Amino acid sequence: MRTLFMLTLLCLPLVAADMTVKQYQKEVHSSDRDRADAVKMYVIGIGQGIAWANGGREEQRAPIRQPPKFSRDRNNYIDILDKMIKTFESKTTAKDLNEFPVGMLLIMGLQQTFPCQTAK
Repeated sequence: MRTLFMLTLLCLPLVAADMTVKQYQKEVHSSDRDRADAVKMYVIGIGQGIAWANGGREEQRAPIRQPPKFSRDRNNYIDILDKMIKTFESKTTAKDLNEFPVGMLLIMGLQQTFPCQTAK
């Protein structure tokens, strides 16, 4: 039985997909509030994960330096992501922007908002 279970796991396709800008914009503006809230929670989760990963690094090597009093509420991460989407609208094609992962845009937005000044 254990062997059959392991073989089944090995045969399953490994699928991982980041949420794209197109998916984010469709869902966050959905008339289904539960769906929109779930997407916002996804973005907050990415932001929290970035903050945790960043917090475990030495100060000189941290890519983002969020101020200690930065409020990690829903609106801050959503605002930063939406700002980055607007910035990228003028820099790339709609097709490329629609396929861009929101997690990457959020990281870029946090780096732009809270740049880490390395010691000289």
